[in-house]
Amino acid sequence: MFWSVLFPIYVVVLLLCFNLESPGLLGLAASEGGGNVKDQQALLEFKAKISNNQLGILRLWNNTVYYCQWYGVSCGSRRQRVTQLVLESQHLTGSISPSIGNFSFLKVLNLKNNSFIHEIPQEIGRLRRLRIYHLAANSIGGEIPRNKWENLTFVRERIIFGETFSTFKKLVGVIPETLGQLKRLTFFSVGLNNFSGTVPSSFCNLSNIRTFDIGDNYLEGSRGANDLNFPCSLTNARMLRRLSINENNFGGSTPECIGNLSTDLLHLNLDVNEISRTIPATIGNLINLEPLTIWNNQLSRAIPSVIGRLQQLQEFKAQNNSLSEGIPSSFGDLKMLISLNLSHNNLQGSIPSSLVVPYLPK
Repeated sequence: MFWSVLFPIYVVVLLLCFNLESPGLLGLAASEGGGNVKDQQALLEFKAKISNNQLGILRLWNNTVYYCQWYGVSCGSRRQRVTQLVLESQHLTGSISPSIGNFSFLKVLNLKNNSFIHEIPQEIGRLRRLRIYHLAANSIGGEIPRNKWENLTFVRERIIFGETFSTFKKLVGVIPETLGQLKRLTFFSVGLNNFSGTVPSSFCNLSNIRTFDIGDNYLEGSRGANDLNFPCSLTNARMLRRLSINENNFGGSTPECIGNLSTDLLHLNLDVNEISRTIPATIGNLINLEPLTIWNNQLSRAIPSVIGRLQQLQEFKAQNNSLSEGIPSSFGDLKMLISLNLSHNNLQGSIPSSLVVPYLPK
């Protein structure tokens, strides 16, 4: 009799425990003291800041569907916490809710190519596990929060604020010094904005950086003899593949240390600045360069013959400078070269007979 009464109660208790752990209850059995409810609420607050959901992808962001199954949301399998919020190219209009800082397990935030406006919320600095941060091609303006980045020590893949669509509103102010504390960062792109001032000295800590793009801003150097000295701070980045500082206000001579950059460097873009004097011979150390663009500067003197060592070079653009003397005969060794532009310089002499280029402007 005793066991006949106890057994149904025992079964009911087991069923209750099972149901509480089921994701079908919309996170009511939240791990870590209500964490699931906190994430769901943060998502709803994020949705509330969206004024135009043109494609309707947020319509099912409601209590009829478990929030880890909402469009663009991914959760960890163990804790059921939001780890990714990916809403790229969804025609969303609105502002980024401060509730974004409540996703304490978020690793990927990708809101690229929408119409988000206003500023980046300060609360973004609470995302200690964040690895990828992609806000390019929006209408976000204002300054980058300066004092929050020291918390984001796990950011190790990419930070992208720019890179496309120059017609959109741009970020202004200076690049925060604290970004240099993201020692795991591999991809940094803030091109096509209105940043001014200098490149933070703390960027010497970015030893894992692979892509460094600050093109099309209003950045400058110290205005002294070493005005373009900041690339020297990247010489410890042994995996650097791409360095773009084009279309800024950098002046002075190209430092010799540029030849100490990673020999794995593939892209070097220095065009449309105020760089003067000569191209340093140390550039011949960058043996894997494919495009080398230094056009529209104030470079003078002879083109160094060591450029002929760059056997992987496919594109060399140095037009609109004051380069003198002739085209080095070593250019005939550039068998991969498909585009060469040396127009609007003070060059003399003839084109080396060994130089064969499919595209050679007259």
